[in-house]
Amino acid sequence: MSNFRESEEDFMSREYYKRAIYNNWIFDVPKLMDISRLYVNSNPKIVSEIVENVFETQPSYISDMSSTIMSINQGIDEIFQRFHLNASSIKQTRSELRGVVDSR
Repeated sequence: MSNFRESEEDFMSREYYKRAIYNNWIFDVPKLMDISRLYVNSNPKIVSEIVENVFETQPSYISDMSSTIMSINQGIDEIFQRFHLNASSIKQTRSELRGVVDSR
């Protein structure tokens, strides 16, 4: 379902596909993010084609992605406020975590 035209004989109209993938939740932003993260290293070309096709066919995903990014940023800001974190403490924490990971 990542493309409305599987072959010359097997396809659906672009309009039908556009509605079907969005209204039936075939793809959503979290799924696209998961697909991208999980498979980009092993299949970068296919992942790129899937994501590009979905966004080009159904522009509603663009606003969904924007809302998702805003929600993620808001969540990060709330974490920073709750734990009284700032940019310099985050850099220090990242450095410490890298040291732990590298020592394994």
